[in-house]
Amino acid sequence: MSDSSRPVNGQRCHLELGNDVFVVASTWRGVLKIHVREYRRSGEKYIPTKRGITLTLQRWNELVSNRSRIEETIEGGEGGEGGEFKCHLGGNVYANMQSDYPGLDIRKWYWNGEEDTIKPYSRPGIKLLPNQLESLLHCFIALPDYVPELNITVPCYMEADHMNQMGYYMCSECNPNGLSVWN
Repeated sequence: MSDSSRPVNGQRCHLELGNDVFVVASTWRGVLKIHVREYRRSGEKYIPTKRGITLTLQRWNELVSNRSRIEETIEGGEGGEGGEFKCHLGGNVYANMQSDYPGLDIRKWYWNGEEDTIKPYSRPGIKLLPNQLESLLHCFIALPDYVPELNITVPCYMEADHMNQMGYYMCSECNPNGLSVWN
């Protein structure tokens, strides 16, 4: 992982994962978000592409909190045991990987009412290859130095309005498709 280009336009950091994919912390319209995005080079500058995902601080922390599960899935693939990792980061954003198909896929999903299931969008999202995934694990440690707000961000499920089951069902972050047990 390298800090290969200078942060610009409200960016706090621009950390390279490899193959022109970067983790960028930037503020847009007063809201700080973490972007995992592919960039293309245009002369001396890197220009962001549509291939990537934007995460809130809560969603980034949810991904970071699953580091051990990600590492276990990677190790399961190397040992031939297999394994799968799937995590709801919030909203309709999921991170998943399978040890027999290496890489971490972070993508928005949508509710398909006809099939009563969620399905991944082809965009927005990004698939991180194994070499990029190793750099992402290093970003989990380094990013709070650039974004100290990550240290005080409270997970959605720990908010005061989630202290009962009704709070969960009413939350568009935890229950984005409005599903309920009483339907």
